[in-house]
Amino acid sequence: MDGNNVYHHRCFLDRGQEMTTAPFALALTGFACFLGAWGALFLKKGAVLLTREKPYNKYLLYGILCDGVGIAIGTTMLRFGELTVLYALNATTYMWITLFSWYFLQEEMTKKKLVGIMCIVLGVALVGISAA
Repeated sequence: MDGNNVYHHRCFLDRGQEMTTAPFALALTGFACFLGAWGALFLKKGAVLLTREKPYNKYLLYGILCDGVGIAIGTTMLRFGELTVLYALNATTYMWITLFSWYFLQEEMTKKKLVGIMCIVLGVALVGISAA
């Protein structure tokens, strides 16, 4: 491994080098979270449409595809940043799922859910600030 690459894991860094998170890794991890939330939405819709006669449908396929691509992107981005930063960003998936469920599935948006979303956003922001 090349010791000059600042994105390698700490145990592969030269003494004194700091691990940083590449901006593109943040952006693509955020996209992967968004994609994972779409996957959850499609899986929910697909599950509702399941019958004994047809134990599959296009929505299940879309959900599996969105989740799979999101996992592949997210896992690949772990090479380019701090685990604590990128996994904190993964918490935004719950925020997207809550918002999508409210908008597309007409699920109730309660005060507790809103507070939960605010806590997620605040937590991700704090981890991001601490890594800067």
